[in-house]
Amino acid sequence: MNFCGDSPNDEMRLLAFVFAVFLSVEAANVMSTSTTKKVLTKSSTTLTPKTISTTLAPVITTKDPFATEDRECACTYSKIWLDIVLVIDVSKSMSEGLSSVAADLFSMFGQMEVSQKNGQYSRVALVSAGENATTVSDLNTYQNIDDLNQDLVALQVGKDKDVNVQAGLNAASEILKTTGNQRARKQVILLYTSAYNQGGYKDPLETATQLKDSGVSIITAAYVKADESTDVLKIGELATPSLNFTNIDSTGVVAEIMNSYCQVNCFCRSNWAQFADKYNSLGAHRFGVCLKFIGMPASWYAANAIGCRNKGSGAYLATEFSAKKHTFNKAYYADMNRQIGNRNYHIGLRKNHPSDTSYVWVQGTSKDLKLDPNGYKKWAPGMPNISIGECVSVKKTGFLSMWANTNCYTDIQNYLCESVSCDTDNFCDMSQDTF
Repeated sequence: MNFCGDSPNDEMRLLAFVFAVFLSVEAANVMSTSTTKKVLTKSSTTLTPKTISTTLAPVITTKDPFATEDRECACTYSKIWLDIVLVIDVSKSMSEGLSSVAADLFSMFGQMEVSQKNGQYSRVALVSAGENATTVSDLNTYQNIDDLNQDLVALQVGKDKDVNVQAGLNAASEILKTTGNQRARKQVILLYTSAYNQGGYKDPLETATQLKDSGVSIITAAYVKADESTDVLKIGELATPSLNFTNIDSTGVVAEIMNSYCQVNCFCRSNWAQFADKYNSLGAHRFGVCLKFIGMPASWYAANAIGCRNKGSGAYLATEFSAKKHTFNKAYYADMNRQIGNRNYHIGLRKNHPSDTSYVWVQGTSKDLKLDPNGYKKWAPGMPNISIGECVSVKKTGFLSMWANTNCYTDIQNYLCESVSCDTDNFCDMSQDTF
């Protein structure tokens, strides 16, 4: 960064730099590390053929044919795209902690792109909270990181003894309602405070619950001061499950919050379900994989070649790489199928080349993965049985749902499609969310 010059902006940038370097050891440590935590992913490419062949093509496998693990959410800090409202405690209880909080924020947003542009940029708003809340800026204010840093530098501890967290959340809610764009970006409130008073007419729990129910994620960062009460840790009850942190976390609060941004930024398009290690469970670990129930029965071949590929770029018949994925798929299918009717559904497993006895998971054109002979399998008794068919569906066997061979062209079933999630490495233009 060039600090030479005589303009007020140059002076402010210099002040911001000095502030961040010298007021936070933690921030300096974080800034010295890599700013990107990126999960390697398998990309899918969909080609639209002019004619549809009725012959199952030979498989071209990836370099590691048994790399059958579900995709994690990607996390590239510079590509995070969120609407973030900062609610900062400026009461006397924060005292010298305000400098550390500001330095934390310098570190966070220095690794992100703050802008009003469309695409992979984040918009930021700022609220200061004492006994009342003050809206310093809304989501239309900051054009770049320098604009944000100016207001962070200007934050001062006020005269109020206590912090009214409810007022801060109400101010954040109003900002999201008036200047937010939930369709274009996921919405986040980051609450930094050194005190928390439960009960009474100022109890913020109901407000926090309403915000979360409306789709807003709340991240709490409790600032614990040495030799003082740890009651502030109770602020975590306001947070979205697993998104509550403190300045004394061993992994560092900045890194924790940055990774939380990535988790919030990992989501599925409308009418798709995000795979998690537990179905419909708050706080479950979510993967960078989306599933869609298709209640229009089709043959396995039609579902794979036409049905799923028409649901979005890179979509294909669902995989079941693990027992958790199989359990999730069953629960999601039953939920969407309203627990009645046919319990059978096509998955993306089929026999490999006619001269090969192995099976593969279809992944879109030329991206198939061999079924790991030592990995997870859920074959029904007597299966696999190639005399029935070369493709595979999940079929009800007694009280269990298990893999069974099926005719690729004549067995008509519902099916599940799969695609990668929207995240930092897979930008989704939500204005075109028609899938």
